[in-house]
Amino acid sequence: TAPDYDRSQWLNEKFKLGLDFPNLPYLIDGTHKITQSNAILRYIARKHNLPDYEKQKPELLKRDKTSRFLPRPLFAKMAFWNPE
Repeated sequence: TAPDYDRSQWLNEKFKLGLDFPNLPYLIDGTHKITQSNAILRYIARKHNLPDYEKQKPELLKRDKTSRFLPRPLFAKMAFWNPE
């Protein structure tokens, strides 16, 4: 059987984590607190120096700046879908 968890336990804890967006997936790595799946993946890749990262760095920085303003295709499809 599953452990007996009370939702209030998480609600009491999540706001103490010091995250800007505690409802998003998050990673706490020492002093680094990162929210949002793609940001977490980029952080892990950079931390472990994946191949070609330095060569791609200017393009990745440019993409990081613009990706905040572009809607994701699935979200856009859900938001603007018209069944008629």
